Amino acid sequence: MNTAVKIFTDYMDRKDTKYTILEEDRVQIGFNGDNMPTISLIFVFGDDGRDVGILVFSIAKVPEDKIGNACFACSKLNSKFRWVKFYLDSDNEVTASMDAVIDPYTTGEECYELLIRTTNIVDKAYPDIMKMLWS
Repeated sequence: MNTAVKIFTDYMDRKDTKYTILEEDRVQIGFNGDNMPTISLIFVFGDDGRDVGILVFSIAKVPEDKIGNACFACSKLNSKFRWVKFYLDSDNEVTASMDAVIDPYTTGEECYELLIRTTNIVDKAYPDIMKMLWS
């Protein structure tokens, strides 16, 4: 197991937060939002334990006729929110991601803070994404 994964999951245990280790460098965590029913985050840790990527897949599936609207909505969200970038992935799904440099000594605290930030931003952005899909 990746050292950063071990430090992060130990911290999550202390916070009584459930997670799933997907691979030696990947951890998945699910949250329920106020606006988005289920927010599933995947943390991908670098080999040296000094960086992490956070991904939120499948925020919304975008039909072909709404791709232009989705790209515009993602651009607006990117200018509205710091920390997280929104984009349309190869499956035509709105995805959110974040990359961060982390300190091996504070990995647990830092990644937990990034977890909360990412979850809050995606949850706040969800109504705008739904509005784009249904307008």
